[in-house]
Amino acid sequence: MKHLVTAVMALGISSIAFAQNIQDTMYVDKDYNFVSNATNAKHKVLFNKKDGGLTQLLIFSPEGRFQGEANYKHFSYGKDSRIREGRFSKTYVNGGDSLVVFYKDDEAVWPKVVNYPSGKKWFEYESDRTVSSYTKITVYYENGAVKNSEQTVRNSAGICETTGHSYDENGNEIAFTPFYAAPKFKKGDLELLKNVYKVLRYPKALRSKRLEGDVTVSITIEKDGTPSAYRVVLSDNEKFSAEALKAFKSATENELFTPASIDGKPIKATYVGRVHFNL
Repeated sequence: MKHLVTAVMALGISSIAFAQNIQDTMYVDKDYNFVSNATNAKHKVLFNKKDGGLTQLLIFSPEGRFQGEANYKHFSYGKDSRIREGRFSKTYVNGGDSLVVFYKDDEAVWPKVVNYPSGKKWFEYESDRTVSSYTKITVYYENGAVKNSEQTVRNSAGICETTGHSYDENGNEIAFTPFYAAPKFKKGDLELLKNVYKVLRYPKALRSKRLEGDVTVSITIEKDGTPSAYRVVLSDNEKFSAEALKAFKSATENELFTPASIDGKPIKATYVGRVHFNL
């Protein structure tokens, strides 16, 4: 499980200084912040200009072991202005790919695939990226048999529902245990929404104009179930956004969530809820 989390984090590529020249080399720390030399570096990054104007980042350990690559149609200091294009990968010590993702105009166009060190497929993930989206996960045994096949859908209330099937190594279906479990409010997701609506206030200026709208809020849930960062993902109006954030913070203050988990191990993840302002 550790290699999945490491692989995903390694592709964050946040705050790397951009080198203009072909094959410029930069050093970055464990959080991918630029450092001036290899002494405190976690990775060495080689920038390379490719045909078609792509910027390729080849990632190495300070000792020179190849660790992966990332390609961008546009790459700059600002993370939000980067456009991923082509292959993103993370490699094992043996040189085999652990994580492979392909992008087109910053959209994943091929399932995210994680392999066993042997090179056999272990994990495959698909998502359509919209807030009301689904995610599809397929997990494999090393012999190639399917271990888990599941789908998570966010319903109209913003609550995730996971369904699927689990199998033993011989292909016999067994009791379903989700490989990925989304974070949940300990007192129940519906109870959380009830509490949110109890404290939600309709902005007077928008009520007088008879304006309605939706706001989707994401909450970062730590491994111990503690809610931390809150942000608005989608909103029809800034005034709605402010009130929705207040309501979610108030409803979750001093409350705990059941953290998300992968293969039974807790992970830091995002909980998403939606409120509707209607007259």
